[in-house]
Amino acid sequence: MFSLTLILTSFLVLSFLEAGFAGSVTEGSSCSPSNDRIDPSTHKFTTDCDDRTFCQSSSSSSCSKRDANATSSSVGAPPGTCVKKLCRNDEVPFGYADNEPLPPLCGRGLYCPDSGSGCTAILRVGSSCEMSRDYQCAPSKDWETTASTLNFNGSICLQSTCMYANVTIGLPCVLERTAYTGYDHNYNPYNITVSRDNCRSAWPYLYCGSTSSLCEKMKVLGEPCDDDRECLSETCNAANVCGEPPGRPTRVKAWQYAFTILSVLGVLSHKRQRIEHYCEVLEYYREQTSLRASIISLHTAAAHRLSSDGKIHVLQH
Repeated sequence: MFSLTLILTSFLVLSFLEAGFAGSVTEGSSCSPSNDRIDPSTHKFTTDCDDRTFCQSSSSSSCSKRDANATSSSVGAPPGTCVKKLCRNDEVPFGYADNEPLPPLCGRGLYCPDSGSGCTAILRVGSSCEMSRDYQCAPSKDWETTASTLNFNGSICLQSTCMYANVTIGLPCVLERTAYTGYDHNYNPYNITVSRDNCRSAWPYLYCGSTSSLCEKMKVLGEPCDDDRECLSETCNAANVCGEPPGRPTRVKAWQYAFTILSVLGVLSHKRQRIEHYCEVLEYYREQTSLRASIISLHTAAAHRLSSDGKIHVLQH
């Protein structure tokens, strides 16, 4: 099982790799719109043109004339020519210099297609959408109750068709499985399968069963699973049991807090007793040293006095 964190990390690596594999045809040069395609391994949109341009087609040419952001080069360019992109989906897109102007982000009710050919009105349910581009689909009237991290404002693009992600428990659902090629830190490829469905992933948290094709309730920690999407934690571990996701902070229980506090107090109490005992022993040795010094002093004084008395006695005799 691949965790959601691993999948997101792989997608990030793919983004950087695909930036290097993008088309190389620059602005004003010839291209073929028929080469606009989805990469079979990464499912990323690819084209003859570089990251800053898109291949003008007859349909995109007519759309450019209606787009307020269209440049003179894109309006006047004939089909089959790489022209500047008219919009972008990312805050910081690839291929642009630091001080180079960026194409605009699309406003509310609009989306930017993968080609960057210009902002387009969001699509109604049943319309054709680009692969996994949920944001191209219009939200439902009750989108606030169906929106989750697994869809966009309650809508989802499955099998290249806009749908509402609002199918409730026990009803038939649409399940889409997509195989991606991921890369590890050494750029070695491995396969990832991402499953998506149109069940209500917000409360009451449902998923589309692989065998039943019906919406079922997501599973809690400790329940058996076959896929991450079946678990509320979005993590089906190697033992095929719903577990805590990687990187989640450890939850400390109340008895663990109590045990830790008592242990610390016990250590502090023991240390205090050792210090008190050390002080007592040190004071004892100081007293013994002082007593020894006093005895030696008395003995020396007595010996000196006896020696003095003896000399006097000899002289008198």
